[in-house]
Amino acid sequence: MIIEIMRTIFHSLPNALCLAMLLLIINRQIVHKKNCDISNGHILVDVLFLFYISLLTSITLLTRNYQPDPFVDVKGKWFLKYKSGSWHRGNIENILLFVPLCPLVMAKYNNNDKLKFILGKGLILSISVTGIVEVLQIVLHRGTFQLTDMFFNSVGGVIGLVGYMVVNRLFQSRKTISSEK
Repeated sequence: MIIEIMRTIFHSLPNALCLAMLLLIINRQIVHKKNCDISNGHILVDVLFLFYISLLTSITLLTRNYQPDPFVDVKGKWFLKYKSGSWHRGNIENILLFVPLCPLVMAKYNNNDKLKFILGKGLILSISVTGIVEVLQIVLHRGTFQLTDMFFNSVGGVIGLVGYMVVNRLFQSRKTISSEK
């Protein structure tokens, strides 16, 4: 299953890289015209963010086959593992695909809100991006609209957000300890 997921990602890489480079060029032109201060950390986060958005677009829209009826399986399958013991690849991919979303947005905009607001914003962000993807799949007839996609993508976004918060807290506590010495 991991090999199949990696194949899906590698299959989408050329499209994602081209789109990311285009978005990066456009982003840099806008930022330079506004005379914004650009530090190396911000450039890295911008590159990663644009690459992620490009990969997400490629996997969810560009590499999908034409689907004449995008509402063919609205309910989807609400489990991660089949009774036979094998994993449901689609739902695992949906979780993994959205894990980077919230950490990249948090790193890009460096928000220091309280925990409940951060979790709420992360959940809203995951649901919103998933909603946009699902609507585009309907309109463009690429893939199918499924409620399970909405759910498992949101779970992935929240997992990524919690991971980001844990790592961020660890780095903050290290900085506090090193500055006290």
